[in-house]
Amino acid sequence: MIDNNTSVEEFYKNAKEGNGSVTYKGQTIYYKAKGNNQYQVTTAK
Repeated sequence: MIDNNTSVEEFYKNAKEGNGSVTYKGQTIYYKAKGNNQYQVTTAK
């Protein structure tokens, strides 16, 4: 989804944040907070 050529600024400019998900370049990643500033991240298949 994100490679070494993607800058943080470019990601935030193009990413669309939803409720517990982030969509970037047509790919959606779902995450849920687990507490202690940890997140479980899953990608849509």
